Amino acid sequence: MKFFDLHADIFYDLTNQSLSGHEDTFNNRHYDKMATGHIGGSIFVVWSDAKSKVTPSDFLEYAFEQIAREMNDPYAQMKVVLDSHSLFEKWSDDKVKVIVGVEGIEAFGDSIMLLDTYYEKGLRHVGMTWNEQNAFATGVEGDPGRGLTLTGRKMVRKIQDKNMILDLAHLNERSFWDVLKCNQKPVMVSHSNSYALCPHKRNLKDEQIKAISDQGGIIGLTSVGSFLSQDLSKRNLETFAEHIEHIVDIAGIDTVALGFDYCDYIHKDYVGVEGLENASKTMNLIEALQKRGFTSQEIQKIAHENALKFIKSTGF
Repeated sequence: MKFFDLHADIFYDLTNQSLSGHEDTFNNRHYDKMATGHIGGSIFVVWSDAKSKVTPSDFLEYAFEQIAREMNDPYAQMKVVLDSHSLFEKWSDDKVKVIVGVEGIEAFGDSIMLLDTYYEKGLRHVGMTWNEQNAFATGVEGDPGRGLTLTGRKMVRKIQDKNMILDLAHLNERSFWDVLKCNQKPVMVSHSNSYALCPHKRNLKDEQIKAISDQGGIIGLTSVGSFLSQDLSKRNLETFAEHIEHIVDIAGIDTVALGFDYCDYIHKDYVGVEGLENASKTMNLIEALQKRGFTSQEIQKIAHENALKFIKSTGF
């Protein structure tokens, strides 16, 4: 069985490693763990760290220079795919199939046209904010009374007109509902869990979960511990499976996917969820789901089928 991970910060790591003078980052730091964990595909994103000395626009430009090198490197153990045909055609390969994404478009300033520029460079996934607010939308740490801007509504339409994947992770509630009022195709939330089980600001309330499902979208469950439980002793596989079961109960099995957001390669003091500490442990999830009564067919849907079906539904 293979997994499709809807969210990994690997292009962010690749860029930072390159700025520090290190090359061949994916092969050296990531591939073995992903191969061991049977992760056959993923969305790799770039995001701009507010603490970085590099401006968001410069960081994004530099990041896509590194992505271009990876795309043209015959020895890289990843294969960047630009459409669903390539994704499905290459799914059985040993290389990790990668969709290029951005987590937050602060680097665009207020320019909608920059989407065209980065599309030509391979961008196919867009999260409109990280936690901040920008010219387009408002993240969870922004003004709760502020949602999508007029420019943001135009950006939503442009993203979907170009058959790109629109990701609502990190948006505040008002922006979330604003998108669902103006989107024309299914959308996803790549890495969030259930607010009812863990009241984290980045988790989804039941009505949001149902709304995503009603529009044909998907939700990627994340293994970030603080999204699972406020009780440190419950940050484990069992609780992860409980979040999956809760969302299935509300939205159905076809809505649930995985967006692990493994952070072991970003934070030196990172302590992952027990049993899902890094990508190499991903196969442990199968047994946890089996213990909760999920069938092999249902696990296959969660592991990759729902994600691939959704991606194709966007026109990608």
